[in-house]
Amino acid sequence: MKRLFSLILCVVMLCALTSVNISAARTDATVFYIGRGRAMVMGGERIYSETDENAPFTGEGKVYIPVDYAKDIFKSVRIERMPTVTRDGIKYVELTALAELLQFTSGYFRGLAVIGNEAEVAAIGLDRERQDELIAKLNALPVIGSEAALGEILADLDGGYEVLYEDVMMGTAIPGGTGMAVPSMDAAFPVSPADPAAAPEMRQPPASIDSAYAESSSAVSDEAETAGFSATNVQVAGVDEGDIIKTDGEYIYYLKDNRLSVVKAVPADDMELVYTLEFTDENFWPEEIYTDGGTVTVAGSTLRAEAIFSRRPSRPMPGEASSTLQADADFPSYDSSAFDAEVSSAPLTGDMRVSSYYYPRTRPMTRVYVYDITDKSDIKLLKNVVSEGGYVTSRVIDGMMYAISRQYAYSLLRDDGYATPEYSYGLTEDSYAPIGYGQIYRFPFASEANYLTITGINLRDDSEAKISTYFGAGDNVYVSGEHMYIAAPKYDYDTGRQLTRVYKFSLSGGNALFMFVNQVNGNILNQFSMDEYDGFFRIATTSYDENYNSVNHLYIYDETLSPAGEITGIAPGEQIYSTRFMGAKGYMVTFRTVDPLFSFDLSDPYHPKLTGALKIPGYSDYLHPYDENHLIGFGKDAAEYYGNAYYLGMKLSLFDITDPENPVEMFTETIGGRGTESELLSNHRALLFSREKGLLAFPVTVFTEPEKGAAPYEYGAFESQGAFVYDIDLEKGFTLRGQITHMSREDSLKAGYYGGDSQKYVQRMIYIGDTLYTVSNQMIKANSLNDLSQTGEVGLY
Repeated sequence: MKRLFSLILCVVMLCALTSVNISAARTDATVFYIGRGRAMVMGGERIYSETDENAPFTGEGKVYIPVDYAKDIFKSVRIERMPTVTRDGIKYVELTALAELLQFTSGYFRGLAVIGNEAEVAAIGLDRERQDELIAKLNALPVIGSEAALGEILADLDGGYEVLYEDVMMGTAIPGGTGMAVPSMDAAFPVSPADPAAAPEMRQPPASIDSAYAESSSAVSDEAETAGFSATNVQVAGVDEGDIIKTDGEYIYYLKDNRLSVVKAVPADDMELVYTLEFTDENFWPEEIYTDGGTVTVAGSTLRAEAIFSRRPSRPMPGEASSTLQADADFPSYDSSAFDAEVSSAPLTGDMRVSSYYYPRTRPMTRVYVYDITDKSDIKLLKNVVSEGGYVTSRVIDGMMYAISRQYAYSLLRDDGYATPEYSYGLTEDSYAPIGYGQIYRFPFASEANYLTITGINLRDDSEAKISTYFGAGDNVYVSGEHMYIAAPKYDYDTGRQLTRVYKFSLSGGNALFMFVNQVNGNILNQFSMDEYDGFFRIATTSYDENYNSVNHLYIYDETLSPAGEITGIAPGEQIYSTRFMGAKGYMVTFRTVDPLFSFDLSDPYHPKLTGALKIPGYSDYLHPYDENHLIGFGKDAAEYYGNAYYLGMKLSLFDITDPENPVEMFTETIGGRGTESELLSNHRALLFSREKGLLAFPVTVFTEPEKGAAPYEYGAFESQGAFVYDIDLEKGFTLRGQITHMSREDSLKAGYYGGDSQKYVQRMIYIGDTLYTVSNQMIKANSLNDLSQTGEVGLY
C-alpha cells in the first residue's frame, strides 16, 4: 500500500513538474512598448489594446507594466499580491518581478519590454530587424488616410505653427517644469478596432514603396586614417556627412557651383583634371557629395515646374493664402512665358472678379544623383532619385544614404484640393508618382504644417529607393548610427515658452521607422546640441523669458525619450555658443562678455553633475576633441567696452579637461583682428585635424587689427585669405607651420578693403600621404606636409 501511495505521489509530482516545464517552455512571448497601450502575444499574433493612458513606462532604469493590463493578458490574480507603484491613479508592477512571478524571463530592448521563455527573449534581443517589426506593430503610427482628413488637420492649425489633434495629445511634463513625468502619450493614437480590416489607416510604415516605382563623439574615419588619407570631419564615427570635397586616396572630387571636378591627385607633381561633370539644369543646386567605393553621390535641391489651372478671385479673399493665386516670386529665373496668360474673366460683386488662367508654380525638391566612377574619364549615371521638399541634410552609414527633405504642406494646395508629396526614380528623365494618403504618417505632434521625407538610397547596388514620409518636420538632424533624431522648434503661445520637439527614428536598410517623441524646454543651437550615448539621449538648450532673459539647460532622456536627468539654470543672461559631448562627459560654452567653459559628469544619466567652469575672454563656436582629456576650441576673442562685448580676431584654445572640476586653458592663439572669419566657426567640415600627424588646418579670411587706440568695435582691413596650418601638441600648443594662399600678390593688392576675388579663397584642406592639398574654386595646390613647399598645382576650369 505504501509503495502504491509512493508511486501515485511520484506520478503527481512528475505531472506537476512537467506542467511547470511545459509552461516555462512556451514558444511565444508577450511584448509591450513603452508609452503605448498595445501589447502583443506573439504565438498567435494577438494584439491587446488599451488606451495609452494605461501604458508601460520607464523610470530610474526600470520598466513598469500596468497591473490591470497584466492581469488581462496573463489571467493571474497573484499579481495583486506583488509590490506596485501608483502613477496617475494607476497601479504598475515592475517588469522583472512580473516575469519572475510567471516563471518566465524578461528582456528590455529599445523600448520593447518582453516576457517569455529564455530562448525567445534572447532571440528578440539579438535581432534588430525583428525589434523594428515589433515596434512598427505596437507603435501603430496613424496615417493621414484621406484628403478630407488632411483638410481637417490643416484647418486646426493655429497660426501655421501648431497642429492640434483631438486624438493626438502629449501627456508629458516638460523637464524643468512641474515634474519629471515620463511620456504617457495620452490617447496619442486611435485604438485599433476588433476588426483590423475596418481600420486601414492603422497600418505601419512600409518597409519601402518599391512597388510604386515599378508601378557621440567626433571622429575622423579610422578607415581613411589607416589608408593614409584624410576624411570629412564628422560628428559621429561611422556616420559620414556630405561635403564639397572627398578623396579616395588617389583622386580628389570637388563640387563647386554647378560642376563636379575629378582630379588625379597622386603623384602630386603630376596632378591632372581628368573629368568635369557639368550640371546643366539651371534649377538644380548641388550642395554635397559622397564617395563610396566605385561611386560618387551628389545631393542638392532642385525646382520642379508645373502649370496650375485656377479659377479664383483675381485678388485673395479674406483669410485666403495669396500663394495659391500667383507664381512664386522667389524664383525670378523661372520662365513663366511658357504658360498661357489669362483667357477669360467674369465680374463679381464690387471690385472682385473670377479669372480662369494657368499660372506657373515651382515645387522645391531634393535630388540625389549616384554615379559610377569606375572609369574616371567616363562617369556614368546609376541613379537619379527625386523626393518632395527642399534638401535639409543627409548621412551615409555603411553604404546606405539617408536624405532628408521638407515640404510646406500649403504649397501643395490646388483648386481641386491638396496634392500629396511626390517622388521620381526615373534614370534619364523625371517620372513623378504621388505618395498616397495611406503612406503619409502623422507624428504625435507637428510643429509646422510640413511634410518630412526620409529617402533611403543604397549606394552599393541597383536597388530602388525607400521612402518614408511623415506629416511634421524639423530643422536640425543628429544621427548616432542606429538612430536619427530630428529636432523641431515650437513656440507655445499660451505660456510664451520656446520648446523643441525631438523625434526619434530607427534606421535600418534604408528605412526610417518612427519610435518616440518628446519635447524639451528651450531651443537648440545645432546638431552638436544633441548626442546619444549608451542608449541615452542628451540635449543642450537655451530658453528665454518674457523679457528675453536667457538661461541654459542640459537634459538627458532614456532610449524611449522619457526624462532621466537634468541640469537647469546654467549661466543666466548668457546663451550657448557651442556644445560637445564626449562619452560620459559633456562641455558647453556660453557667452555674454566672457567665455565660461562648463564641464559635466554624465556618467550617471539620472543624476548628472555640473563639475567645473572656466571663465576666459572670448568664446568658442566649435569644440573638437584632441583626446579624451583635452579639447580644442575655435571661436573669437572678445573685449568689453562700456558694458558691451565686441568680438575681435579668431581665437584658438587648447583646454586640459583631465580634472573635470578645474578645466584649464593651456594654450591660446589669436589670428587677425575684428572682421577675421573662418567657415570653421559655422561648419565643422572645414576642419582638418590629425592627432597622429600633429596637424591642424582650416581656412581663414584675415582682417588686420585696427590702429592702436581704436575702439574694439572698429574693423581692420582685409589682409589675406588662405589655409592656416599648425603643428599642435600638448607641450607647445599651437605652432604656426605656415599659410597657403591661392591669391597672388597682384590679387592681394587689388583686393581692397573688403577682400578680393572669392573664387580664389581656399575652401578645404585634405591630405593624402605626406602631401597637403588646398582647394579653391579655381585650383588645387599640393604642398609638402614637412615644410609646406609647393609640389604641384592644377586648375579647375
